[in-house]
Amino acid sequence: MGAAASTLLFLLSSTACAFAQQGDTLSVSSMKVVDLGLSVDWAGYNIGASSPEEAGDYFSWGETAVKNAYYRSRYAYCACDTFVNIGSSISGTEYDAATAAWGDGWRMPSLGEVEELRDECDWEWITYKGVSGCKVTGPSGNSIFLPAAGIFWGGNKQSVGEEGWYWLGDAADDEECAKIVYFDASRYTPEFLAIMDIVDPITEAKRIGGQTIRAVREHGVPESVAPDASVAADTVKIAE
Repeated sequence: MGAAASTLLFLLSSTACAFAQQGDTLSVSSMKVVDLGLSVDWAGYNIGASSPEEAGDYFSWGETAVKNAYYRSRYAYCACDTFVNIGSSISGTEYDAATAAWGDGWRMPSLGEVEELRDECDWEWITYKGVSGCKVTGPSGNSIFLPAAGIFWGGNKQSVGEEGWYWLGDAADDEECAKIVYFDASRYTPEFLAIMDIVDPITEAKRIGGQTIRAVREHGVPESVAPDASVAADTVKIAE
């Protein structure tokens, strides 16, 4: 716990985060494309995964290939201890791992799109098929599941099943950081929810860490780009 806490303090710029209480059943999309009723479609699972509960692949910000270790010395955009400016927004660019993995039309979400996900959707901490994470339900009534896949830091994955770290396409003011969605189990306890009024999973983290990506795409992208463009529900009982 001490190591996890120190990693969090080093990597994470803290912000308050609280979410809704969990319900009795869970219905989330198991398909690739999900219309939550927002300005863009959201993927039903992470880049590198094939189902909602899978963590998928881990990437440093701006890199499109996975690695077996995530150190400053192995980050592609840090030369002689100086971070290379690859843009204030890499969504849909050559530095976007979602576009590289799934092709044109898919990209990392922007800050505005994640603010919409935060403001317009209900968030719950649940267990789905044995995996802890967040269920996010949009105005359309459709839901996606974001597994708490943790972070790949150095040569090890940390906080799997306890924390979610998801890249956005936007850089932070600190040249070593980028914007992320962060959530953890401790912020869903009745004690925490009783004292918190503001829900905000958006913060920032060091670019060199390996994190997961949940992609978005514009509405109406042709079937040839997104062949799984239907939404299906997979209903299971939430573990107590």
